[in-house]
Amino acid sequence: MKKHILKVLFGFSLSMFCFGFLSPVNLMADTEVSISTDRAPGLCLGESITLGFEADETPDSVRWNPEPLFADPTATQQTITPDESVNITLEFYLDGELTETSLTITVDRIDFPEFTTRDTTICEQDEVLLVSGNVDETAFYIWSPTEGLSDSTIANPLASPTEDIVYTLTVISVNGFCTEVDS
Repeated sequence: MKKHILKVLFGFSLSMFCFGFLSPVNLMADTEVSISTDRAPGLCLGESITLGFEADETPDSVRWNPEPLFADPTATQQTITPDESVNITLEFYLDGELTETSLTITVDRIDFPEFTTRDTTICEQDEVLLVSGNVDETAFYIWSPTEGLSDSTIANPLASPTEDIVYTLTVISVNGFCTEVDS
């Protein structure tokens, strides 16, 4: 389990009037709360993550935000499937005091490029563009094999193979949370 720790100190001051002097007394309560996850907080679109918490004391109640992501925002353990990157906040209530901690979940997506053809014949010395249309410039592209390609690390290389060949494209999202392969 991954732990994301935020330590919060709560304090208050009691002032009492003694013999004409103001005498402050500081009482401090130390509450440590951490959000726990079943995986790293980086997801590919459509993946889920389970959230929980660890604390040195049992809370009176908890609330997860943003609430629309959670089936029951007051449950102690949650599984969510966010459709975009989001900052999750856990409100931890103990003895009338609030401790908050947060965790950013990053959601990646892949827009796999469209192949211009699945099977084609070209004449010797001719070339063919393997992908057409718009491509995600933030993603990483790996073509294999590399023989006959103008560049095996771009989305849309020119192919001029000298023999029959099947090219495979692997696309990795900008943060590395998504991988898709096709040929």
